[in-house]
Amino acid sequence: MSDDRYRRRKDPHIGADRDYPPSRESDYKSERDGDSQQPTYTHPYHDDHYSDRRDTQVPQEASHYASDAHNDRPRPQHERPHPSHRSQNERHDGYRERYPDNYSERNPDRKTGYDSDRSPDRTPNRRPERGPARGPNREPEQRRSVYPVRFHGKTSEYFKIWIVNVFLTVITLYIYSAWAKVRTKRYFYGNTTIDKSSFEYHATGRQLVVGRLIAAALLIAYTFFQGINPTIAAAALGILVVMFPWAIWRSLRFNARASSYRNIRFGFDGQASPPYVNIVIIPLLLLCLLGLAAFAFSKISNTTSFEELTNLSPGTMATIGGGIVIALLLIMGLVVPLLHKNLITYSLNNHRYGTARFCAAIKTGRIYGIHLLTIILSLIALMVVSAVLVGGFKLLLQSPAILDNSEILTRLEPFADIIAGVGFYLIAIPITGIAVAYFRSRIRNHRYNATTIGSRVQLQSTTTLWSLWWLNLSNLAMLILSLGLAYPFTKIRTARYFAARTNLIVDGRLDSFTEQEKTRLHAMGEEMADAFDVEFDIGI
Repeated sequence: MSDDRYRRRKDPHIGADRDYPPSRESDYKSERDGDSQQPTYTHPYHDDHYSDRRDTQVPQEASHYASDAHNDRPRPQHERPHPSHRSQNERHDGYRERYPDNYSERNPDRKTGYDSDRSPDRTPNRRPERGPARGPNREPEQRRSVYPVRFHGKTSEYFKIWIVNVFLTVITLYIYSAWAKVRTKRYFYGNTTIDKSSFEYHATGRQLVVGRLIAAALLIAYTFFQGINPTIAAAALGILVVMFPWAIWRSLRFNARASSYRNIRFGFDGQASPPYVNIVIIPLLLLCLLGLAAFAFSKISNTTSFEELTNLSPGTMATIGGGIVIALLLIMGLVVPLLHKNLITYSLNNHRYGTARFCAAIKTGRIYGIHLLTIILSLIALMVVSAVLVGGFKLLLQSPAILDNSEILTRLEPFADIIAGVGFYLIAIPITGIAVAYFRSRIRNHRYNATTIGSRVQLQSTTTLWSLWWLNLSNLAMLILSLGLAYPFTKIRTARYFAARTNLIVDGRLDSFTEQEKTRLHAMGEEMADAFDVEFDIGI
């Protein structure tokens, strides 16, 4: 067999040419010349398959293959056994133990051994760790999917429901309002879809009518006895104030349990005490502090009646007015945002969908910032409205048409109040509407974007300032021009606007999330508890 086939062979890994092996003449040249160093060669299979170092030199084994005079000469490569016929330890560690000097001379940078450049926890017999498992048993990766909220209601359909509700509520003296609310909610829930599945509202008018009748009776008693018997009116008002936080808690609990999506009920697990603290107790304490401050001021200024207070100098009155305004601004800027944040957290964090709880990471600093900017925008709007009205009337009175014809002022004098009022609202509503739209859009975005359902669903809101401002302004204009008949159109338009700017971001698919909640509910028996639960709403 010719030695040319072994003389030059290209290494596919490093792109260099090597001799595999050299000719037989050169094989034994070193021994003929008396060189005691045993020749070596680089094993192709060792390089290609069993080593991460391409230059590993493996010494040849001693063999009797050669001439009769040299029985210990090494065997040529083409007659050596295939490396796969020997174990891995025999291929590597056996050579190193048998020829330690030769191994270190040929590999001076690896004198400490075959695995010196590897991590200590890895051995030659250990394969490198593989990546994640593949195939049918591999757990699929969770991909985030976006599910937009859609609203499919139509003005023509809702107008029929609305006009019937108004007519029956009037002729039944407010009794039918409970059934009217149920019909309205069922229509809007049924036309709101996520992933082609709509919401459902399961309440009945009978559950709502009792609470509404109680609230209506107390309100009528307060209004009727206000001029006849102030004691009874005060008692009715006190009962309404005490019931108001309880009504909020009951309404949240009832509406959550009466709502469902894909046959999974929502729930509300909050207690009644937080609304009392944030709506009744803290505001009453603030009013008591303001009363104490007013009493201290009266003692300092020696005024015991309102007549004495009006007789004070203009500078003193300005100081009192400024102090009252500053106190109100401090209350609105420091206390109201905190109460608002507490109520938002209370409402969101106690809701759940099946067993998946809502979690809202509401930031106190963000709420304070929104309230502060709203106050600043409101003050700027007030100054702009005042400047426009004062400047407009001044220019109107100084115009040549008015100065040359004084009869115009005489004719317009009976309508002066109406003209001033219309002009004020035409200027004030669009300007102050900017502050209102800013407050609503920013609060809604922060509430939704900070809320998650379980560990897989994230809410998202993309409401903008100017789009909401135009929605509110155009809806108000249509209601005024249509004398209220455009209410169904504005209601449908508003629902479609907010639905188009609301999304659900789900890890994986929404189907798997709802099926998981169904399985958990069946395991807990939650549906059986809902079947025997009877609640009522007072109409808030």
